[in-house]
Amino acid sequence: MDEDLSFYLISIMNAASIIGRILPGVLADRAGAYNIQVIFTTVMAISILAYWTPSSNEAAIITFGLFYGFVSGAFISLFTVCCAMISPIKRIGGRYVPSFVVANGRFGLLSGFNAIAGLTGIPISGALLKPGTWSNGFGPMILFSGISVSIGAALYAAARVKMVGWKFNVKR
Repeated sequence: MDEDLSFYLISIMNAASIIGRILPGVLADRAGAYNIQVIFTTVMAISILAYWTPSSNEAAIITFGLFYGFVSGAFISLFTVCCAMISPIKRIGGRYVPSFVVANGRFGLLSGFNAIAGLTGIPISGALLKPGTWSNGFGPMILFSGISVSIGAALYAAARVKMVGWKFNVKR
């Protein structure tokens, strides 16, 4: 991919993420936050493994960036809602406190886990870039990313099943 064009991929994904943060929230009001989160996180994992891997030209990579930006926007906007749904109101500060609110000097358990994932995921992905391997050297990194998101989707599904069982028509 041309370096001048690749520079804009983050902006393309962020632009698609705007729509991905709004539309799933509207859907979550109707179908339930966990239901929508499981669907979008599963679609995100499938898109990484099935769409990014064979992408070999600029058009395919740009369309993947648009699609991934959209589905990852749902994850970003709904994961705090899902955490709030399972937390008693008196303990919600220990589970999640937005970064602009500091409660007793803590940012919450959820923010701590997100920080660990954010701090370790990028260096691990960078170490997995192997020139000469499949998918133009990005193959091992794509596999790591896809498996990580798949585990996240499975954990969201397990949390939903623990809350309401295997009933699919429950808004949760």
